[in-house]
Formats: sequence, structure tokens, C-alpha cells
Amino acid sequence: MRLNAMSKRNYLILPENQSITDTAYPKFRWDEYPNAKSYTLNINKLVNWEYLPYMQFEGITRPEFDECSFTPPTPLDENEIYSWNITAVLNDGTEEVIGTYYLAGPFNYKTHPANVGVDFSFDGPPSQDVINNYLSRGVNCM
Repeated sequence: MRLNAMSKRNYLILPENQSITDTAYPKFRWDEYPNAKSYTLNINKLVNWEYLPYMQFEGITRPEFDECSFTPPTPLDENEIYSWNITAVLNDGTEEVIGTYYLAGPFNYKTHPANVGVDFSFDGPPSQDVINNYLSRGVNCM
């Protein structure tokens, strides 16, 4: 697997880089890569400050006249940080990683580790401190 000059272009579209998804089943979308016959979606989970393989979906093809996208059948965990990338499998059998983005899984402030022991008997929104703490837990750019 390699990363070449052509793949320096940003092919990833959604979820946006460093975003928080509002669903456990986000739709991953990317631009078509030249000469790709299929794609692999790799989702890695941040564990002890290291991104470890979490889910992988191979053999994704682009339906004719449709976008390149995939919605995993397995949910993302709440309050977790992920990276995701797409590997293009080219017609000649070689593979190229065409981008990596970072995202946070669905945010549930009531179960977030920063809020252990907090009384949530109200239905108000999370505080800005809680959101800032969540966003600072390892989401970074390459």
C-alpha cells in the first residue's frame, strides 16, 4: 500500500475532518479515485492515545451514476474518537490510501467520562467545558 503524489488531493468528503457525528451510523463519502475498481473503508479507534484498527469494510464499489459512499452496519461507540481512511484498490491490483480524516463518535454528555458523578436530572445542553474537553481528547490533524 502506498501514498503517492496523486493522492495528496483531498478525496474524502464526509464526515468532515475533526467533526462530531450525530449518529452511530454515519455515511462515509469520498470522491472517485482514478482507476479504482473498489475501495476499503478503515475505521480506527483511539485507545490509550493510539489509533487501533476497529472496523474494516473491503470491496466497496461505486454504483453507476452514484456517489462513492458507505454506511457501516455496525454502530460507532458513543464518546469515542476515531480516524477513518479510504484505500483505493486499483485496476492493476495495487492499493493507495487516498486520505485520512478524524472524527468523534456520537456525543452523549450524560455518559461522557468527564461527567462521571454529575447530576443530569435536567434536560439542558452540555456545558462548553464538557464540549471542549471532549474535542481535546486526541482529535488531531496529520
